[in-house]
Amino acid sequence: MRAGLVCCLMAAMGAALGGAPPPTAAPRRRRRQRPQSPLPPIQRLLPCHRSPRHHCPHLRLLLHPLLPLHRHRRLHRRCHRRYGAHRRPNDPPSLPSGQQIPSLIGLSSCPAGACCQKAVAWTGALRGTEAFGARGDGASDDTAAIQRAIDSANASPGVIFFPPGVYILSRPVTVHRSKVVLRGAGQGLTTIHIPLALGDVYPGTYSESGGTVQTAWNSGGGFLHFSGRRQRSSDAHTLLAVVDSPVAVGSTRIPVRGPARFKVGMRVRIYVNDRSTYDSTADTRRRLLAQEQGGNSTGATSSAAAPVDALLPSSLRFLGDTAPGWVLQDPVVQAALEGARALYTGDKDDNSGSSDAAADAAAAEFGAAAPMPGDADAAGAPELPPGPAAEPAAAPGPAPEPAPGSTAVENKVLIDDSMPLATSTTTVDEDGADVGTVAAWVAAVGPDYILLDRGMPFPIKTAMGWVGLIHLELPSIEDSGIERMTIRFKHTLAGPHHTDRGFNAIQIANAANFWVRNVTILNADTPIYFAWLHRSVIQDVTLSVTAPRSNPQNQYNGHHGICITEGQMNLVTRLRVQSPFIHDITIASSASMNVVQESAGFNLNIDHHRTAPFANLFTNLNMGYATRPFESGGRGDRGAHSGRGNTYWLLRSASGRPLVLPSCDFGPILNFVGPYQGFPCPGKGWMVRPLYTMPPNLYRAQRWKFGRQGPSG
Repeated sequence: MRAGLVCCLMAAMGAALGGAPPPTAAPRRRRRQRPQSPLPPIQRLLPCHRSPRHHCPHLRLLLHPLLPLHRHRRLHRRCHRRYGAHRRPNDPPSLPSGQQIPSLIGLSSCPAGACCQKAVAWTGALRGTEAFGARGDGASDDTAAIQRAIDSANASPGVIFFPPGVYILSRPVTVHRSKVVLRGAGQGLTTIHIPLALGDVYPGTYSESGGTVQTAWNSGGGFLHFSGRRQRSSDAHTLLAVVDSPVAVGSTRIPVRGPARFKVGMRVRIYVNDRSTYDSTADTRRRLLAQEQGGNSTGATSSAAAPVDALLPSSLRFLGDTAPGWVLQDPVVQAALEGARALYTGDKDDNSGSSDAAADAAAAEFGAAAPMPGDADAAGAPELPPGPAAEPAAAPGPAPEPAPGSTAVENKVLIDDSMPLATSTTTVDEDGADVGTVAAWVAAVGPDYILLDRGMPFPIKTAMGWVGLIHLELPSIEDSGIERMTIRFKHTLAGPHHTDRGFNAIQIANAANFWVRNVTILNADTPIYFAWLHRSVIQDVTLSVTAPRSNPQNQYNGHHGICITEGQMNLVTRLRVQSPFIHDITIASSASMNVVQESAGFNLNIDHHRTAPFANLFTNLNMGYATRPFESGGRGDRGAHSGRGNTYWLLRSASGRPLVLPSCDFGPILNFVGPYQGFPCPGKGWMVRPLYTMPPNLYRAQRWKFGRQGPSG
């Protein structure tokens, strides 16, 4: 404006003096200066745009805020034409259509670890170990002080806090109460140093003679031990109802008589049994193994001598002669024996008293693909008892006796009508029952049915004599955990396979809603062992060594990295196996609906031990060198390694080289999605497909699809 006034005054002065007005240049049109964007040309952003991990809202957030608006609009128009309607910000890609993913993956894994995704709703007392006399100086033995802290927590639950320091622990400690947390100040700040092995603590459980090693610690036991009571289908005080009609795989509707005892939000556990699981004389795989090994098929454990007489490998029968009675009664030893029954019954190094007839029968059982009798075949089916009375507090009638000629649940409960799941099913229950079990929440209650929050992973064929029982789930240990610490054993060389001395860190048995997170475990034979554990989490755990334990006798650094047997809906996330074990990740013994995601290892492998784990998900795993991704243990004539419905989704090598598919005897009806090469075994019902535009993490995509919040981490 001032410039304009000056020009007008000069023109007026010129006119007054009689001079011509000065020539005025045409005003220059000032061009708007566009800010210089640090972004590369837009063409370089298009590959990110095409990626299935980025959608229109994602791309807009990725662009620099100074990018002109018209370029935003142009990019979004192209995005909309290519990918359809806009999605919410931060949404992962939706699941592909049912034509791309068959119904085999219809079993959702999103409940895995659900209860541990959120903060535990309780406030316990905080107890520092220094209050019980622990020094943490790395020189004094703090076992007695830690034991006093554990005794205090068993009497009154709470948090046992280990301040920064090095605490020496020379004996196992056992927790048997809910809501007990062992918490350190952080990995590397709080260290529990264990200078001994379990074989040194319990006399008679480990011996070396003439080059022969006898040990009880190949598959269980730990210095930090949480031991609960297993809930069984025979517990009358928790029985709610008997399943009234057949139930199909994947169904959420469970027919019951008189559902007045159920409430929405109630946590229930469903068991399915028949004569094969109730009667130890039934012609089942367990009895064949018992005959082959010369053991007792009942698996009873009611006395001090019972674990020795139970169905165990011959390598553990020495305990009856070498171990004192108090050792056999110790809960840590009992946990090790249970693990041996779950994993190593008749294992490949146990050939005493082998029977060719039994092996041939087992092989024939696996090879047979004849259809099962239909549900319409009700010959010999028991009459279901009346359900609960009209009053809410009335108890249901007794469970029916299975039909004498009913199909073996132990061998066939987890199959479809044309292909067997596997021939190997180990059972460690006292009466051999409860092979098929699943936990769920009641989502709705109808006049003659209940709705579950998830589909059934196996059928209930009542017309064939299968008995389905619904119990109130009451874990004896839950809402507990171990966190923020380092557990370090003294450095030793690893022994040959099945000669573990007992450098085992953590054993959790018969619990739910448990967590192990932000923990580093060094120099262990078996760092973490879960048995009959449900809805629990292993998160941000590192398995390593202070120096290599491998040697000419054993090229690996330990036995089992983590082991989950008979557990359901557990979540393993961000596991780092920096030193390879013989079996890095073991999911075995009918474990189902567990998830292993976003983990990595030096040369990671997945082990199922020929014990029929089914419907488990392994997704987005970095297998490292990937020379043995499916290397699995277990004796060859025990049948398939895996049960039906296991899914291996985006398992990749660090170099990008495709993984080699396992041999066709690995298991039936499996799903391999990602960079795989090899024979796809069409006769076994495998689905082998590249990833293409499918989500890289199926677990996260399932959680978003079913409306749950994203998993922790």
